[in-house]
Amino acid sequence: MFSFGQSQAPSNVSSGAQTGDLNLKKVIENFLTDLRLTASETKRKYPNIKELCDASILKIRSIQTNKPVDLAAGIREVSSELIEPFLLAVDVRVARLNQISLQAVQKLIVASLISQLAASKVVDMMGVLVEMEALKVLQTLLQLVTTDTIVVKGALQRAIAICTNLTFSKEPVIANTAEATVKQLVNTIFDRIDDRKMKEKGGGGTREMIGSGSSPEELFPEQSVFLHDAECFLKDLCTNVTNEQTHLRTTSEVSPSLGIEILENVLHIYHRKLTACPTLMLVVKDNVCKLVLKMLSPCCTKLKSGASIADQQQQSSISSSSSGGAGGDVQFGLLVRLLRIVHILVSRYMDCLLMECEIFLSHLVRFLHSQSPQWLKVLSCEIVHYIIAQPSLVSGICEKYDLKSSSTKIYADIVTSIGQLAQNQFALCYSTSASQTSGNNSGTATMVTSDVSFFYKGVTIPILCNPQGTSMKNMYVDGMDRSDMPSIPESYSVSLSYICVLDIVRSLNHIFAEQLTPHISATTATDIQREGEKDEDGGLAVEGYSEQDVSQQQQTPLVQVVAGENGTGRLSFSQLVDGERKRLLHELVASSWLGIMPPLCLFLEAASDQPVVDTVLKAFQILVKLSGEIGLVSSRDAFIAYLCKACLPSSYAPLFLESFDVSNNTPQSIAALFKFTEENKNANSQIVAISHALAVPGRTSPQNVSLTSKNLQCMNAVLRVTAEHGASFDTSWNFVLKTLEHFVWILCLKPSTGGLLKAATSMGEKSNTVITAVALSEIPDLTMRLSKVFTSTKDLEKEQLDHVIGALISISNCALQSAASMKEPSLFGPAKLLETGLVNLFRVDCLWDTLSSHFLQLCRNGNAYLRCYAADAFTQLVRSALCHNIRTEQQTGDQKLQLDLLNPLSSMCTIHYPDVRLKQLECVHQILQTNGQQLVCGWPILLQVIESFDVEPSCDGLVKTAFVSLQLVVSDFLHSLPASSLLQCINAASKFGNQRVELNISLTAVEILWNVSDYIFNNYKSIEADLGKDKQASHTQKVNDYILALFVKLADLCCDERPPVRKSAAQTLFGTINVHSSSMDVHFWHTVVWTVLFTLLTEVSKSYTVACADVVKKDLLVHHSRDTPEKQWSETVVLCLSGVCKIFVSFHHTLFNVSGFEEIWKTLTNELRQFCALCKNNEVTNAAIKCFQDLVEVLGTVSNDVKLWTPIWAAWVGMGKELLAPTNLPANSANLKKSLFVPSQQFLTIYVTQFVPIFKALKKVFTKNDLESFGLYLTATVSIPLPGDSTAIFMLASNPDCNGMSPLQTTVINCLTTTASHILDGSPPGGGGSNQDWPLLPTLYALLNNLSTFACEVPPFGGGGNPGVKTRIIDLNVPATYRASANANSNSSGHELVQVSCTVFSEKCLRLVVELYAKTHSSTRVVKEKIMQRIVAACRRPLAMKYACSSKSTWKCALAALMKVIITGLPVATQPANEELFREMWVELADCIEEFLFPKTSAPANMSLEEHQSDESYDVQLINLISSEVLPCARSIPKQFVARIMEMLNRGSIHSAANASFLDAELGRKLREDLARTCFHTLLHFSFSEENNAASGKGVGVSEESAITRLALEALLTRCAQVLTKFVEDERKSGKLPLPKPRLVELAFVLKAIATFLQSLSSITASNSTLLSTPNSGRGGGRVDEHIWQMVFDLYPLLLNLTATNATQVHPMVRDVLHEYRPFLSSAPTSLSSAPLSSA
Repeated sequence: MFSFGQSQAPSNVSSGAQTGDLNLKKVIENFLTDLRLTASETKRKYPNIKELCDASILKIRSIQTNKPVDLAAGIREVSSELIEPFLLAVDVRVARLNQISLQAVQKLIVASLISQLAASKVVDMMGVLVEMEALKVLQTLLQLVTTDTIVVKGALQRAIAICTNLTFSKEPVIANTAEATVKQLVNTIFDRIDDRKMKEKGGGGTREMIGSGSSPEELFPEQSVFLHDAECFLKDLCTNVTNEQTHLRTTSEVSPSLGIEILENVLHIYHRKLTACPTLMLVVKDNVCKLVLKMLSPCCTKLKSGASIADQQQQSSISSSSSGGAGGDVQFGLLVRLLRIVHILVSRYMDCLLMECEIFLSHLVRFLHSQSPQWLKVLSCEIVHYIIAQPSLVSGICEKYDLKSSSTKIYADIVTSIGQLAQNQFALCYSTSASQTSGNNSGTATMVTSDVSFFYKGVTIPILCNPQGTSMKNMYVDGMDRSDMPSIPESYSVSLSYICVLDIVRSLNHIFAEQLTPHISATTATDIQREGEKDEDGGLAVEGYSEQDVSQQQQTPLVQVVAGENGTGRLSFSQLVDGERKRLLHELVASSWLGIMPPLCLFLEAASDQPVVDTVLKAFQILVKLSGEIGLVSSRDAFIAYLCKACLPSSYAPLFLESFDVSNNTPQSIAALFKFTEENKNANSQIVAISHALAVPGRTSPQNVSLTSKNLQCMNAVLRVTAEHGASFDTSWNFVLKTLEHFVWILCLKPSTGGLLKAATSMGEKSNTVITAVALSEIPDLTMRLSKVFTSTKDLEKEQLDHVIGALISISNCALQSAASMKEPSLFGPAKLLETGLVNLFRVDCLWDTLSSHFLQLCRNGNAYLRCYAADAFTQLVRSALCHNIRTEQQTGDQKLQLDLLNPLSSMCTIHYPDVRLKQLECVHQILQTNGQQLVCGWPILLQVIESFDVEPSCDGLVKTAFVSLQLVVSDFLHSLPASSLLQCINAASKFGNQRVELNISLTAVEILWNVSDYIFNNYKSIEADLGKDKQASHTQKVNDYILALFVKLADLCCDERPPVRKSAAQTLFGTINVHSSSMDVHFWHTVVWTVLFTLLTEVSKSYTVACADVVKKDLLVHHSRDTPEKQWSETVVLCLSGVCKIFVSFHHTLFNVSGFEEIWKTLTNELRQFCALCKNNEVTNAAIKCFQDLVEVLGTVSNDVKLWTPIWAAWVGMGKELLAPTNLPANSANLKKSLFVPSQQFLTIYVTQFVPIFKALKKVFTKNDLESFGLYLTATVSIPLPGDSTAIFMLASNPDCNGMSPLQTTVINCLTTTASHILDGSPPGGGGSNQDWPLLPTLYALLNNLSTFACEVPPFGGGGNPGVKTRIIDLNVPATYRASANANSNSSGHELVQVSCTVFSEKCLRLVVELYAKTHSSTRVVKEKIMQRIVAACRRPLAMKYACSSKSTWKCALAALMKVIITGLPVATQPANEELFREMWVELADCIEEFLFPKTSAPANMSLEEHQSDESYDVQLINLISSEVLPCARSIPKQFVARIMEMLNRGSIHSAANASFLDAELGRKLREDLARTCFHTLLHFSFSEENNAASGKGVGVSEESAITRLALEALLTRCAQVLTKFVEDERKSGKLPLPKPRLVELAFVLKAIATFLQSLSSITASNSTLLSTPNSGRGGGRVDEHIWQMVFDLYPLLLNLTATNATQVHPMVRDVLHEYRPFLSSAPTSLSSAPLSSA
């Protein structure tokens, strides 16, 4: 680009600003100083000058003295006289005077104090000083001319002449300054002209004023002087350049380069002023144009004559002429200036210089031809670039020349020349590169590098501009200051032609935008985005020129047109009313496309960088748009076809040659562009995809093709231009859509929802397809743009839309032809037919017949891939069309189109392909989802399609899809169906329930039946009314028939072979009956019970009995509780049984009123008994007993009728007989587990609980046998163990709140308590009278006594003795954590059974016996039945076992019970009348006491001391009870019993000493000392009391007991004396060695025994003081036997001997024994007082 010089003011001059800033007085004073200084310098040699200086001083003083209004005006009037001294001083040529003179004059000039006359004199003075002070002279002249307008005409001519003469100075500084000054002076000449005033007075145009012949003085009198100066200057300048006579009347000439430069500057800057003045314009026309043509004539002449200028002359001038005359050739720099002037004349003055501009443009075109030298082509191309880059200028050229029949087609020639130049430059670069490769490089070219480049025939050509072609320095035009030709790179010409071609497209685009947008002014349109903006694809924009006017004509970037061309206010080409504008636009495109298409194609083919490709593609898009808008078919088709060719690999070119019409409408030059060549196929472009080519019917397609990144860019361009300008494509849609199909095939894009495309997850047949990451990243944007293409069809006219659909159907038919040989044919056609149909639903009635018939044809073809997609696409189109139609029908109410849209669905039923039928059913389902509420007349068709599914396993998808639709109909649209269709829905749901394809479908079908039942019951009356109105329904049909049919269907499903179906059907059946029972009358209930419920129980029972018990292996893991058919059927049995019983419980008030209810009740209880008896399954039995419990509860609340309770009792007994009777288990343990059935604890608990209400209702008719049966089954219930693997074990073991009993045991206790209370029938507490008679009471006592023994031993399960059954006991009294861990870790062979401990349970039973006995002990029946004896017998076993019991609480509880019973029953037992009845009881009691006091089992070795003491306390309590309660009644007690008691007391006192074994002295407390003491005390007490009684005559018959007591005492004391004596002797013999520890233990025991005896004796003597005071006074006399006393005192010396023993641990015990002698020593018997104590 080039820039013209601008007018610049001198650095020290500014007329307005400096005049205002200088102080006038100061200027005058300075000027006076200069005068005085000059006078001082010239007063000797030049007195005349001095005189003139003095005179000037006086004039200035005089003016100052007069004080005029305008001092400056006064000075200005005499300025010519005031400067006279300086004029003369200059003539003397003295340097000092010259300086003073110049300073003085410059001061006046700056202060504007110079008149016109004085100015003329100053110019003359400068002529004198020019040789001495050249630079100052130039400065002064510039100030003089530019400060004011006083220098005109001759003075101005002389001033310019002085400056031009200095341009030839040999000093560069002076010459350069002179050139600059001349330029400024020239600018000043034209700046004085006011063009605005001339325009105001000019009126008409310039051409009219030129033809009028009027002079400037007549037209513009106030501007005449300035116009005259300008006119003369231009004429003189032109003649001066050509060495002709000038008007300046100077002898010197102006150099041609300076003259042409000044002329260029004037023409460019002051074009408005020149065109405003006719005379100046005439000078331009006659002089300037003549000069330019004259100077260009050498080049034109040589080109015309055929003489070529060799390229080797590029570095030299065209001619060696140095004069630059008119007849000679011009230099290179001068030629550049001339061509720049040509550009200015064409761009600024074409309206006034039509003929001249035509000549100039013709010259430029001639320079571009191939005969021209390379440098001239490039130079001319740069100038042409300036022209074509201005849209207004391009429009003007075409309008003024090409549209005129008599003119040359200038614009067409320019475009053609540019296109040829671009092609030639590529060939030139290729040949130059080849010559350089062979070593013939001339060295004239400059190699450069660039970021972007072209790749042409293996040669890389750098692009020197930016990729958008908007910025590049012009090598020739911008190098005008050089006289020689600059060296340029080889690729510069290619880059320049690239920019030119793009600028042509930009200009065309801008012209169209301006012409088709009338409301946008030219200025606004040209100011939009001038900075080379970019859009997402690299927008194409033109760089703004440096010159202001050219930049204002800069066109709008292409990105604005492509992105926003359809803005508001834009007209289409057909909407233009002005015919001239239409002709202009048409001519512009018609003249351009043939010339610019070949280079554009070449650029696109050679482009190897993405920004360049984007820019070229943008140009293609613009040309397609413009061609389409004006209707230029050949141009549009050519550009579209080539774009389509560029989108695909090069091997696809023959396919397009066949479809592109070469012969008729297309020039051969354009058709040649479509030929495939191997020269440039290896362009530097990245391969992004490799795939198979799409097969074309009748053509041989290439096997593998490669898609490059450039192909992707081209496809983006095609998609964009198609989406935005497809309305003008017409038949070109065939090119585009075929290209899109091939492109989509290569990228393996697959259709998705709505016809959109997406990347395929698998390649299918194309296993060798490779899609790179680059292509994958571009696919989303490509698919989006591709979708936009078909979305834009909604804006097309009907005719254009028919073109699109026709092209897509043609593509689809080709795919249909290829489907026979391809597994996966192309789906592009059907997919885009779908997308096109979806976006044009508002006019679907115009397209439906065509689309539906074609899609049905595709659905019938044999290729599954194509058929499946066609069915999917068609059903999607049907849904969308129906939805759109329904929205329309809400306003129009027309149903015809709805039926037309649904009819093809029914036609699809004739297609027997499962995939098509599946899509059909899916379509029905989606229609129901989206438009079910609005459907009016389509229900019969939809239900028919739903019901027509196949149940074959291969058609499982059909079943599922059809069922979903039925489910939707029932859930959402039942209210829309006619009543007659309800039975159809029931049958369809039942059909789905019976199918075996999908389990979940069967389950949901059951739910559908429930929904239908809800709907029928909730709308009973309305359905009944609809049935009466419905013509299709039978008159005999009733709603109850529908309900009963539904119940029967559900009952049938309850017997299905699949457990989940049975479960769901059963739940639904019973739920339906429960929910809608209120709508069922008594008669209907009777039908339901016998027809549905009992039939269901019978069928389920049959199925259960024949079910297999073996484990069925399945793929899925099944819980062990459901791993066999038998177990699965048990669940069904439970559901059905529970459901039936729940119905009876919930609706008993209604059912009790049903006729024949007693028979129904009996049948129901019998069913429960059979299920419990026959189903050896805990799940079933538990469910049956729960149902039985519910029936018992509800019966207890509503009726006490024995007829209803008798079946209940019979069922209870039957359950116990079948389940609780002893079972004969097989001896073979292998079959044990299969044969063994153990009822669950839950069953037993509920079973026992039910006896209470049964007994309460039937107690009046209850017999002893009934109670014995109850006891039998109750005993069996408690004794039934748990299976070893039962979870109930762990639940019991981990229950912290069990209180030592299981729930079953607790229930049994409660049952027994309640039963006892009912038997007693409210008798008062504390025992009834003897007249009370409870016939059932003995049986109850027998049951309780039997249960109380379970703590010792539980009866074995199954009769016992079976080696395969191992029983383990779990004690619930131990800590829970210990129980759980112990049972979890148990592992035993065989089938293990776990018995829950009955310890606490038995204790509870024993307490209950005691409590009951306390109430009934005096009853005659209790006495006669010997209940007390039975109770004592029940207590005897745990008391005898004592430490062998599983829990010590057992014998403690038995002891407490025994003691309470003794206390309670002793009054009755001692009655004389009852002596015989209680005789055996006394024997039993004696045995019980003896076995308790002297058990056969010893205490555990790990018992602590405290535990021993605690257990001993119970023995003491029993002895005390005997002593206090029994022995006092010895007269009424059998003597055998008393004798045994005394024997036990004696044995108790001796037993402790005889059988004890001690390890040390500390453990001595483990001896039963308290028991021994109590026994001694009791024996002695009763011995003395016997003696006293004998003495008083009351103790007859007790001498034998006293003798036994004395013997026992003597033996005890003798044994003690021996031990003491022996210990002392052995210790003496052992010396210092200690005796063995057992000897010490023995001694300790003896000492303890003596101390105990003495304490007992002391207590007796203390209570009977006379025993010691009256010795030996008779046979008893109340005194202790003397022999006993003697033995006691004989022990005293022996004890004293022990005081000297070495065993120090014995000393404390000896001391304690001696202390016990104190009472006896202080009050010894007199008969013994004289006994020598020392004898011990």
